[in-house]
Amino acid sequence: MKIKIRILSFLLLVSLNLVGAESKVTIEKDDAKKIRAINETVQSGANLSLEKFKALKIKIDKSKDPLNLNDKIRFMAYCNNEGIYQERVDKLLFEMINKNPKNDFFMFNKTSIYDYPSIDNLKSKATNLWLDKVNNSPKDYDLLWCAANFFKTVDPKSSVKFLEKGKKLDKNNLKWYKALGECYYIVNNGKLAYENFKFVYDNEDKNSLQKIMLLGDLTRTAYISKNYFAAKKYAMLAIKNSYIKTSYGVINNTDLYFIGNTVLGLIALKNNDIEEASKYLIKSVDKTVFPKMNLAKELFNKGEKKVVISFLKKCSLFWDKKMCEKWIKKIKSNKTPDFKYYVEPYLN
Repeated sequence: MKIKIRILSFLLLVSLNLVGAESKVTIEKDDAKKIRAINETVQSGANLSLEKFKALKIKIDKSKDPLNLNDKIRFMAYCNNEGIYQERVDKLLFEMINKNPKNDFFMFNKTSIYDYPSIDNLKSKATNLWLDKVNNSPKDYDLLWCAANFFKTVDPKSSVKFLEKGKKLDKNNLKWYKALGECYYIVNNGKLAYENFKFVYDNEDKNSLQKIMLLGDLTRTAYISKNYFAAKKYAMLAIKNSYIKTSYGVINNTDLYFIGNTVLGLIALKNNDIEEASKYLIKSVDKTVFPKMNLAKELFNKGEKKVVISFLKKCSLFWDKKMCEKWIKKIKSNKTPDFKYYVEPYLN
């Protein structure tokens, strides 16, 4: 089975499309270009023909240039997608860490290009290499950021360690707090994720678009950390701000709308208010969105089959019609639909 190259964060993609806002966290235009360039290079490598890959491999094997990033990235992307030459990929990564650790790939990569089955063999050696680099330059913010970014998709606990070091040294820079919020969410520490996201939100410029984009993260992590009062507050703000007109254009963020309604529905269930939860379930898909089944699953488990079927019928109008019909058929046959691959982690 091929390992697919994927983008780490939906919110990252939103922020890239909104560059230009006056924000302490929003990615600078030059950085956004570099992130796009890295992603495009990864995608082009993953989509190489076999003939072009063979030619690239010969070029890589002959090259002695540690700064030749694009070819190396394309090579690694193809190997990741095909599940081949993983030892060679490891060697390239170690070479890059040793000779050129503060390169654009480590600084701006947002894909899982080296997240492959033998990653455990890479992690321990890579950790030691990065620690050596950081110990030799303990106040190098860019180096700490590259180390943290390197581990973000494959070992977020290690990423947290580097980010916490960076935050202590550079405590007024909100990027550390936002990245920590993302990593703590990945490792299911809702409380620390919420605290870091809230710090960013509270210190962001009042009218920044990044502040609006954080509402989804705040809603999720407040709920996960069982701070239901805050979760309700941010869920309502997420819904309110999911469609607004600004000087930068119209924001139509259906993810904010969906997560806001979902969390309000889950909170209603905590209070045993089935009717209110059902209303939020149906309302959550008033807009076209990639739906998650968390609230539907909880209502189904409470025997609310009718509203779940109505929800799935509504989803089928803009989402995976065959899957929705399959689930509806199971429900009508008194069987349990398999939602497990379509639920958002930790929201229950």
